Amino acid sequence: MIYLATYYGSSRGIARLTGAAIRWVTRSRWSHCEIALGNPLEGPVTCISSSALDWVRAKTMQLDPSRWAIIPLDDISGANALVALQAYKGEGYDWLGAFRFAVPLLVRQQHPRRWFCSELCALIMGLQDPWRFSPADLFVIAKRIEDSKWVQV
Repeated sequence: MIYLATYYGSSRGIARLTGAAIRWVTRSRWSHCEIALGNPLEGPVTCISSSALDWVRAKTMQLDPSRWAIIPLDDISGANALVALQAYKGEGYDWLGAFRFAVPLLVRQQHPRRWFCSELCALIMGLQDPWRFSPADLFVIAKRIEDSKWVQV
């Protein structure tokens, strides 16, 4: 099973300031996202994303539900995540791409060898132009997909 995990906790140090800035710019409570392989509610899982600290990577993490919103992505294969990881692992963090959310007049485009978290997650989710999406955007998209499966008869 594969999940989108969006972060709304508060970190320490520079990550706390960066997270606060991302939440302020995107006018949301979400500051980071990961694609989780396995059920995060059952224990540590492999998470795929990009961060300023360790770039594009896979990392085993315990996702605390009091700090993360965890949404199943039933229609997405874990193979998508592994292919993206294989293709982009170790590539840099796209600071300019993330900064473009704060200055919408800047031309947005995908950097060929750098990624910010929601851009990589959107790519794995199969979204067109993944550089257009913030963690908040992905939360809304994933929730709508999940909610649409609960149709009342």
